[in-house]
Amino acid sequence: MLARKRPTVLPFGPAQSLDYGNGPSMSRSYDADYRLNHETVGGVFMQDYQYDFASQKPISIDRNGNRTWYTTDQQGNIIEGQGRASTARTNAWKG
Repeated sequence: MLARKRPTVLPFGPAQSLDYGNGPSMSRSYDADYRLNHETVGGVFMQDYQYDFASQKPISIDRNGNRTWYTTDQQGNIIEGQGRASTARTNAWKG
């Protein structure tokens, strides 16, 4: 999916909103540390994010209240997620 127009970005930070070429739009909100708090895509996907006190274990909460806890590596990359429905594991992207 390609963006239809230039995304709105935060100063020195991530994308805040964009419109996809096939119609839907994406919007995200962040806290003061640029950690993702809320994400919506076209009214179909909505997700809230929380963090533990050490800011190391993100938790996502979908629109039905299902929670997924993530494990991160030392750089903060998500390497594993465990939730109500399934367990997922991924190799962290190293750029």
